[in-house]
Amino acid sequence: MLLQITEVDHLEAWEPWATRWDELVQDRPMRSTTWLTEWWEQFRTPHKRLGVLMFEHGKRLVGAAPIYYVFAGGKSPIVRLLGDSGNICTDHTTWFALPDYREAVGIKVARWLLKKHSWQRLHWEYVDVQEPAMAATLAVFRKYGYPVHDAPGESCWSIDLPSDWDDYLSGLS
Repeated sequence: MLLQITEVDHLEAWEPWATRWDELVQDRPMRSTTWLTEWWEQFRTPHKRLGVLMFEHGKRLVGAAPIYYVFAGGKSPIVRLLGDSGNICTDHTTWFALPDYREAVGIKVARWLLKKHSWQRLHWEYVDVQEPAMAATLAVFRKYGYPVHDAPGESCWSIDLPSDWDDYLSGLS
């Protein structure tokens, strides 16, 4: 599958993608451009550089990899996921992709990072490793002999909420 990759390295370049990005992540507020750009504004430092990857098939946005680079101490950066500062992170981060493109996006992310050759480590916390796009990325790294360490994280509680406030109130005991 031929996917065009664009790397977005500053917020102004991300703005034209915002509507299509939000359509891609649907109703997941912690994956929205509003959440992630605000997160970036709060946690970016001079040692961090945005590197969000956009994947298009034709003119259609079919996937995105919200990453950034941390340059600390050496010339090779640590690659982290947008939403994870190292101290505070958004749970359930992953690559975002339309269902038919998840595996292809995951493979393309891995290949992009392998070609970059200028990172010292990939440090991704609280990712959904079973999610098809992320699982495809990790499979590529394992295939090429890169050590992949995954460990269960803390539990994150979630509940399904009714569609409106009245339904919520009627469901209370």
